[in-house]
Amino acid sequence: MILFGKITAEKIGKWKESKDIKQLTGALCGEDENIGIMAASALIELGSNDLAAGLLDMLHSPKPSSRIEGARGLSRLKPPGIAEAISSAMDDQQPDVLAILIRAIGTHANEKTCRQLAGFLSSTNTAVAAAAEDMLILNGQTFAPMLTALYTEQNNVQSKAALARIIGKLRIVSATDALIHGMSDQRKEIADAAEQALINIGKPAMEKIVTLLKQPEMETRACRILTVSGDITCIDSLLQVIQTSPRKESVSAAICALGNMASNKTTDTLIAVLQSDKYNDTKPGDPSQQEQVNNDNHWNHEIRKNAITALGNAGATQSADAIIKSLKNAYTREAAIHALIKFGEPAIMKALDKDEWFADDVCNALRKIKSPESGSLIKLIEEWKKSR
Repeated sequence: MILFGKITAEKIGKWKESKDIKQLTGALCGEDENIGIMAASALIELGSNDLAAGLLDMLHSPKPSSRIEGARGLSRLKPPGIAEAISSAMDDQQPDVLAILIRAIGTHANEKTCRQLAGFLSSTNTAVAAAAEDMLILNGQTFAPMLTALYTEQNNVQSKAALARIIGKLRIVSATDALIHGMSDQRKEIADAAEQALINIGKPAMEKIVTLLKQPEMETRACRILTVSGDITCIDSLLQVIQTSPRKESVSAAICALGNMASNKTTDTLIAVLQSDKYNDTKPGDPSQQEQVNNDNHWNHEIRKNAITALGNAGATQSADAIIKSLKNAYTREAAIHALIKFGEPAIMKALDKDEWFADDVCNALRKIKSPESGSLIKLIEEWKKSR
């Protein structure tokens, strides 16, 4: 394979010296992309003015292989001003040719071709849809207002979700309001994509996201976005959700967000969560309620785990007693172990007095951490076990 590359590269050099346009064009359209790029560079240096026209003609060939070769050549050559010509040749092309042509537009796209690319986002062919998305990202900063407008008017689920991804990757702040509206869409794929886009936009969108905490139908998504932001200015608003929201999914998301902020300001509220009977497991009084009870208990587990993690991250050693009690619950035990490890020796020794099985579990967790501190704690626990 290496030998073939060297020989072909040498031939490219010879064809360039002899100005053999025909041979270089053949190499341009070949399967080897690196060789094709070398051939394109040679043809550009030779100033082959009619090459782009020849490749465009190939797109209209009745032979599928010729159309693919023409598309591949255009994608490598990318002649200036060719976007419109390629755009007009896109109709009725087979998907593999179309995907190559979409990428051929490359940096030469304009507003018209970008709108055309947006139309391919709904393609059932994944290669075509992915190529359109990639090229819109490549050209998106230039056409940011247009992308926002397209997102607002779009109703197709696949296209609207793709446009949200593009806007998020480009961090188009001016699209914040449109994305917030997208989060209220009843179609989950659209709402999820809008949420992720706002996460990607980050801090510039946070002021508006905080206001969503007061909207019951939006508070869970708003909490999830704030989890990633780590913006400590919203701590009071998140505490309010924990204290007042009837939706356990929102409470869980708010606690998770606070866990990334590591603030002592949250300690009392989080300890109260662990001590509250409100988040204990329940049993169905009626078999028909089993699914609802299972869902409710799932969020109880998540809330308690997130609260323990948040307290551990905040270094809230005053919560050790409440966390030690959580060692008895299979769903919260692992989170409790990691929190107590963060609190250090006093909390661990206190836990050992309450739960002798804790010794093996905490040693296993400490071995995974692999730090000098964890090694010292393991020795301490081993000595404690010998003294029993």
